[in-house]
Amino acid sequence: MKKKNQITCWLFIIPSVLGVAVFYIIPFFISFYYSFTDNILSKNFVGILHYVETFENPAFKNSLKNTIILVSICITLNTILSFFLAYLIRNYIYLKSMMYIFVILPFFIPSGSTIYFWRVIFDNNGLLNKIIINNYNQSINWDTNPFIVLVVVFIFLWKNIGYCTILFAARMNWISEEYYDVLKLEGGKFRHELYYVVGPFIMPTISTVALMSFTFTSKIFKEIYLLFKNYPNKNIYLLQHYINNQIANLNFQKMSAASISLCFLSFILILFISRFRYRGEDF
Repeated sequence: MKKKNQITCWLFIIPSVLGVAVFYIIPFFISFYYSFTDNILSKNFVGILHYVETFENPAFKNSLKNTIILVSICITLNTILSFFLAYLIRNYIYLKSMMYIFVILPFFIPSGSTIYFWRVIFDNNGLLNKIIINNYNQSINWDTNPFIVLVVVFIFLWKNIGYCTILFAARMNWISEEYYDVLKLEGGKFRHELYYVVGPFIMPTISTVALMSFTFTSKIFKEIYLLFKNYPNKNIYLLQHYINNQIANLNFQKMSAASISLCFLSFILILFISRFRYRGEDF
């Protein structure tokens, strides 16, 4: 019976393993190989030449800087705001279930369905510019304005903050009411509640939310691409734009070098965030 169950388990696992291998692992190693060759035909070994050229490319350096800035802002704001939103709903709002549905709803709306809405608001001739013109007799040129980053951050938070709020709320529900009662008897304030009760319990969730936020930042490229196409404002030109444009130019070697570099940087960030998760589990 036990052997039969093992066979059944493997029958379910093997398709998933094959899918991951065919669509992720094998292409990754092929890209890794291409990044050290001159082209896909002769395949002569050139060492780290493409990596050197990639990191010396002004477009890559700009996209790397923009990606780091955007990821840092999005992870920080999404983690902090979703935590306080979950705390607010849990402690001060009565219709909690309805509120959770309301905040998570944008997460399930396809990006393509919201693009027209964002264009109506943030286009150069959009609603926001019309309001600014009526009040200040000037408009914002989103093609050059550096504050376009805030628009991207706003769209990111609108779409993803609800999901992370649910994660925090689920963790907070595990905190026994006895801790809150003891804190009240001791005359504890709001800061004491965060530091001594809520903080230690949600520490692992903070790292989880940070990791999820990092994952979601890679998806915001869809909205940026649909809104501003291949070559957007230089302040929101991300690594995904650079890689996508290298593919369009059939420059597979530099595309591979940029992709491997992005994977390496992502791996370092994931390890850094994971350290806080294991620290939090010691509480």
